[in-house]
Amino acid sequence: MNVAVEGLSITVAGGRKLLDEVNCVVQAGDMVALMGPSGAGKTTLLNSIVGRTITGLTEGGIYYDGATLSKVRSSVGYVTQDDIMYETLTPRENLTFAAAFILPKLSKESRQKEVDD
Repeated sequence: MNVAVEGLSITVAGGRKLLDEVNCVVQAGDMVALMGPSGAGKTTLLNSIVGRTITGLTEGGIYYDGATLSKVRSSVGYVTQDDIMYETLTPRENLTFAAAFILPKLSKESRQKEVDD
């Protein structure tokens, strides 16, 4: 899935800008490193991309293969630095385990396809 961030700005109380006109495109299959000092807006950007609630005025758009988040929410996920990965499981097994909770209505085969994709 391609993700495009177009002119994303987030302004909070007092007029403080957390993000200012952010533009980027991440193509399906790309590996991206988001780097910057503490307070630069890395977490705010990632939270925005996955639709986590951010208080403030949001301008611009985020598109997933041209669609809005509401159309693709079931296909979008985000593992934060605080999430637990079980050391005794492989990365695929960790994803499969998490998918059972996140996508409970899908059949086992459909969940596995989501993990594989």
